[in-house]
Amino acid sequence: MKLRDNKIYILHNAPAATTTVNASQQDQAKEVAVKGVVTDRDGIPVIGANISIPGTTTGTITDVDGQYNLSVPRGSVLRFSYIGYNNQDIRITNQTTVNVVMIEDVEMLDELVVVGYGVQKKSVVTAAISRV
Repeated sequence: MKLRDNKIYILHNAPAATTTVNASQQDQAKEVAVKGVVTDRDGIPVIGANISIPGTTTGTITDVDGQYNLSVPRGSVLRFSYIGYNNQDIRITNQTTVNVVMIEDVEMLDELVVVGYGVQKKSVVTAAISRV
């Protein structure tokens, strides 16, 4: 504050020059673009396998060639899952390519067998009938 000619002048120190970074730019710097292929033990692409980050709504599925791509935060875990296979969790640090070989879950494959005959009279059916 300065007093001159019966007037009070308030002086402000100019702030030092700063570099501002947009929040979305910070988020992008923390994210990794991950791509890869999901196959079974025989090397056959797994079509429609789920790739997700547990506890979030972020995820994708594989295409007809078993390929996927997804942008994920560094340090997050990707969960690969598909019916009849064991889930696989992989932590992402700086990897840009993550190829996964799914392993069959033998117990899960033996749990349920459903056979549909269509609409028939009970007397015509030549198999066991049970209600679910």
